[in-house]
Amino acid sequence: MLDRLILHVGTHKTGTSAIQYWADNNRSELLRHNYLYPKTGQWHDHSHHELAYHIWGNKNAPYSIKPFKSIVSDLEREIDNSKCKTVIISSELLEKVVYEKAPTENLKHLCEKLCKKLDVVIFLRRQDLLLESVFKQWVKDPSVRFRKMPTTFKGQYAKFMAYDRLVQSWDELQFVSSVTVVTNALARDPIADFVKSINATDLQLLDVESTRTVNQSMDGRALKLRFFLNGLCEDPIIDSRLKKILMLPQFNDGRLSLFQSDEIRSRYLSRFNQSNTKLCEKYNLEPFSSHPVESSGIFKPLDGCEFYECLRDIAEIDEKITWRILNASHCSISSENLSISQLNKKDQIRYLTKALSKEEIKNKDLSIKKLKEARQTLNQKSRRVLQSLEESGVTIVPRNQNTK
Repeated sequence: MLDRLILHVGTHKTGTSAIQYWADNNRSELLRHNYLYPKTGQWHDHSHHELAYHIWGNKNAPYSIKPFKSIVSDLEREIDNSKCKTVIISSELLEKVVYEKAPTENLKHLCEKLCKKLDVVIFLRRQDLLLESVFKQWVKDPSVRFRKMPTTFKGQYAKFMAYDRLVQSWDELQFVSSVTVVTNALARDPIADFVKSINATDLQLLDVESTRTVNQSMDGRALKLRFFLNGLCEDPIIDSRLKKILMLPQFNDGRLSLFQSDEIRSRYLSRFNQSNTKLCEKYNLEPFSSHPVESSGIFKPLDGCEFYECLRDIAEIDEKITWRILNASHCSISSENLSISQLNKKDQIRYLTKALSKEEIKNKDLSIKKLKEARQTLNQKSRRVLQSLEESGVTIVPRNQNTK
């Protein structure tokens, strides 16, 4: 039986992916120091999400997995073969296990089978920063396809960020020996914070790879386009081919805020003051920072001009996927003389490119010959272009609507 089981339960968006990547890639070195980061119950992203789904009773599991008793037996076997006395399990999906009876009982059963002592590690992040990070992660994840507006999301997610209740719920479990809490997660190196939190000074020598970015956030135009696409019919081809494109720097052009002003951000944070103060005083923790947050703008859905700007830039990288997005969005540009839906696929892309590149469009005579010359005059003045289009009688309309 283990001397110690370390259970790292997140929370979400607090550097968990970096910690999991570090532990998985230093597995052999961890074994040399008598720590096992087990392969049993591990997911493709280095976390123990598969084990977490078992503890949750297979609730919302993305695929069929083995019975809980079976994975416990596999874990016992791996621990016995390693001869380690300390095991590290990490999954942010376990964060809210304590709020439901059945998964708590499953966790208790696991501990009784494996260890004499269960130490829980919880990383916490200031609530406004956590909220923005979770929103952006869920928008980015094609399996979630998140589409709730920030105003709605801020109200609904607030109930999960009463940290004093979360930590107290873990601390009150009889089979938990200790709870270690780290505040201001991501303000420092999360791996160094984790090593310190488990009192493992002998692990300081391991390769931290602090410069590596794991689970990079999506922001800027990429975030707004992904948010728009989440409202369309699910298309695995769009999702897979856009995945790398939208993580390029030219699409992540600035940090977007979910708060309209610093005053609104402060007002939102004030609802957690009592909870945060109570937590920090009880566990003698470092108070949450009050530093301001810099942003390049406020998140809001794409307008028509921004949508076609994104299409133009994506077309430079992958013209086929641009057409597929355009087709999925059921949009067309039409006028008295021309409907883009009447053109072939290649000329539709070229037409959009030209329309968003010309500074002035005074003539509505847009011939096919001119369309073929479209990509020779690219520039970045798309907002003025759209205004010129509208003044010329060219409007952007849903394909199913009639143009006046």
